[in-house]
Amino acid sequence: MPTLFTKIIDGALPARFVWRDDEVVAFLTIAPLRPGHTLVVPRAEVDRGPTRAPPS
Repeated sequence: MPTLFTKIIDGALPARFVWRDDEVVAFLTIAPLRPGHTLVVPRAEVDRGPTRAPPS
């Protein structure tokens, strides 16, 4: 199932890109905290982030 970020990368949703290459895209956020607030997103989809073992 495509995510919001996948739709932006594919061009299905509008974005103001500041960088694009084979590995990542960077675009301005829709509701920036400061002027120029940018998100950098990998092109490869990741199901979940790294996990940590519970403390012993």
